[in-house]
Amino acid sequence: MMQIKARETSQQHTPVGSLLQIGKSDFPVDTSALGRPGVSLLASALMGALTAVVWLWPSIPFAARVVLWVYGLAVIAWAVTSVNAGVIGLAAVVALLAFGVVPQDWVTDILLSKVVWLILGAYLLGEALTRTGLAYRLMAGLAAAMRTPRGLAWRLTGALLTLAFLVPSTTGRAAMLLPLVRSLPHREGNGLRRCLGLLIPCIVLVSTPVTLTGAAAHLLANEMLSSTGQTPLSFSRWLLLAGPFGVAVSILTAWLIIRRHLPQADEPLPVTELPAVPWSRAEWTTLGVLGGMLLLWLTTGLHSLSFTAVMLLGVIVLMAPVIGVLDWKEATKAIPWDLLIFAGSAVWLGKALVESGASGWLVGQVVGVSGLAPASSPLVVLILLGVVAVSAHLYLMSHTARVAALVPPLLALAGEFGWNPTAVVLVTVIGIDYCLTLPICSKAILMYELDRGQAADLFRLSLILMPTYLLLLIACYFVWWVPLGLSF
Repeated sequence: MMQIKARETSQQHTPVGSLLQIGKSDFPVDTSALGRPGVSLLASALMGALTAVVWLWPSIPFAARVVLWVYGLAVIAWAVTSVNAGVIGLAAVVALLAFGVVPQDWVTDILLSKVVWLILGAYLLGEALTRTGLAYRLMAGLAAAMRTPRGLAWRLTGALLTLAFLVPSTTGRAAMLLPLVRSLPHREGNGLRRCLGLLIPCIVLVSTPVTLTGAAAHLLANEMLSSTGQTPLSFSRWLLLAGPFGVAVSILTAWLIIRRHLPQADEPLPVTELPAVPWSRAEWTTLGVLGGMLLLWLTTGLHSLSFTAVMLLGVIVLMAPVIGVLDWKEATKAIPWDLLIFAGSAVWLGKALVESGASGWLVGQVVGVSGLAPASSPLVVLILLGVVAVSAHLYLMSHTARVAALVPPLLALAGEFGWNPTAVVLVTVIGIDYCLTLPICSKAILMYELDRGQAADLFRLSLILMPTYLLLLIACYFVWWVPLGLSF
């Protein structure tokens, strides 16, 4: 029933093959369905309303007014249109430069930002794992070793937690296990296929907080934190603070799905064993480089290499002549250039919000409406930030766009009230990582082509998991973060 075959590639050093040989034809679901006429009318109405409010509101400095208008239009475009996020970010940058409200020399910051190089390095690292066949060997070997559906589901949960450290894309991690689900018989009543089709994308998403490299959005938020003059979170510090939460919520999610959708837990699972294929030099090289990078990240305080420097050093070794496993021309095809431009422009727009005074004005309005004050209790702040962040996936479908839209104004709010910016960013980003309610909220879910029943199951799961996720985040703050010295 679970016959898993290794794919061959054209590279001589790839005996096992790459799992991520999935083209556009493998994704029949249209992930850009937001371009329909009705949604276009909604976008036009929202943009018109925003324009009227921003330009008619009294007592806003001109520079702040322009930045608020352009930033608001970008957020609406990210939320409800199918236009590429990088194009939107770049258009917003050009608009602000044209109005002359920001210095022209800022434009170089878009591609010089550390987050751009971090994302580039992270994706090249993921490409090395898949091109050498190392990722496929680990995942397929895990599946082939299991004999019961329950055992397979729990092992996959653990594997996906581990994979969050290796592949910085939730879509990429979900794609790695898509062939496994497709290898199962597609027949009525196949509880295992339906369960794994729901379990895998859900664990991919809720395990994201476990590591700084779990998503490009984490790197972007960390760069935004750094741009305010704060010390960014190191790999080990993030792991210490957010790792336990990511593990706990992943276990809870797996338990809920397995308990409800995999009743015949002890049914034997026929497995076709993988042929014994020797490890290639490329696999050993990739494993060694990855191990060295993780070691350097975990010991940041003991050497002078920054997180970015370690990432780029590892990539250089993987692409070096003779010893490397990647060819630059081939590897660059896997780099999400639009995401790099989007990330750089998002940091740039966040800087413009602060420098123009737009963030200060916006914070003043929020304070007046919400009644928040510097003396507000940590619980009130947690609930406010948590609700905004956890629900953001319902109106901002892109993970990175949610960070770009929410983190800059919340950092401004933290500066106004004297809150710890690190705590604000961590709570916000972990909340933003949640996006399970509807299939359209994440491409990692869309690619699994959930049928109507599974989509309904996902919605019912979210009704339980969303408030639980928020409660776990609040508990993590008081039980774990505060004793470790992180508080508002």
